[in-house]
Amino acid sequence: MTKLLSGLCAAALVVGLAGAGGVAPAQDKKDTKKSAPGKGGGTIEVNESKDGKFRFTYRDQAVDVRLSVVPTIHGENVVMRLLRAGTQLGPIEGLGMPDVVARDYAQLVRRPHGMILVTGPTGSGKTTTLYTALAAINTPDRNIITIEDPVEIRLPMIRQVQVNHEIGLSFASTLRSVLRQDPDVVLVGEIRDQDTAKIAVQAALTGHLVFSTLHTNDAVGSIARLRDFGVPSFAVNNALLCVVAQRLVRRLCTSCCTPELDSSLFDSLPPHLRSGSFKAPQGCAICKSTGYKGRVGVYEMLRVTRRVQAAIESEENRDVIQRIAAEQGMQPMLMDGLLKASRGLTSLAETARLRPISDEEPSPSLAQPAPTDQPGRIAA
Repeated sequence: MTKLLSGLCAAALVVGLAGAGGVAPAQDKKDTKKSAPGKGGGTIEVNESKDGKFRFTYRDQAVDVRLSVVPTIHGENVVMRLLRAGTQLGPIEGLGMPDVVARDYAQLVRRPHGMILVTGPTGSGKTTTLYTALAAINTPDRNIITIEDPVEIRLPMIRQVQVNHEIGLSFASTLRSVLRQDPDVVLVGEIRDQDTAKIAVQAALTGHLVFSTLHTNDAVGSIARLRDFGVPSFAVNNALLCVVAQRLVRRLCTSCCTPELDSSLFDSLPPHLRSGSFKAPQGCAICKSTGYKGRVGVYEMLRVTRRVQAAIESEENRDVIQRIAAEQGMQPMLMDGLLKASRGLTSLAETARLRPISDEEPSPSLAQPAPTDQPGRIAA
């Protein structure tokens, strides 16, 4: 691998943010256009887009790596994502969700049928959240089948299918075949088109528990996305159990973080948070002078309660659904981020990245008190 990648245009991605990289000298780039040895004595043309994966052992533990190579005018750009092995998945409570969200999520993933969606951008931890749920309900008497592109984490006793568009093995066509296998639980890696959305919802309505992901900015946005895919409101109401939206923010380095001294940052905080233990990044040898080491998840959960169902049935817009969910105890991601910052897990600067970027998206007021409703009850 070192020989193959030497001379490529490299960029470092450290704890979620791009860092300084290096560009190979011109004489070295010329070599990257040549063929490299492949499996079975064949060759791999490096100067074209490639996706793949490989596994290596580090300290007696298997590490899966997802590899993407894209040609640029300066050479090949390589991105490698380290994936947690299935045997290293912890309990749902270990994901870092707020206690109420973790409790509700743990209850809902054990429902006999319905749909659970996880939303967020690429690299926000959606796969880990879904696989943690599958690991929690994975028993010999439960038929669990996944459809993925690609299979990222291997789990025992689970039938995992990898999509292959070159031979017509798409999400939609594979899902149709999988439903004839009498599964109890189906994980669809991503809902990308109308056919997949409708088949997945239909599966949730006919006695299957369906997990999947969407690319939306927040939990409420998934309702509009399903409508865009042509799923009628009555089907959304009867199939959808909850939507979890999440992001990853950088975790402060515990070896060098210092108390936050900028009092101006506290002005917009809710009064009940201003006495928190806020920390600021400093930088040391352990965290490579970044001030951060690792990442922590921030979450929000939209539970499809009867009031939310009524709003969906009435074709209400996202602002109305957002307000109803907030009245019933839904805590936005921004608030979860502020709570984690008040405990010294991340910084206020990191939390600021969670603010909505569109003027059409209502930003939660940081001056309002925390909801007083008890959000722990799940509607029937």
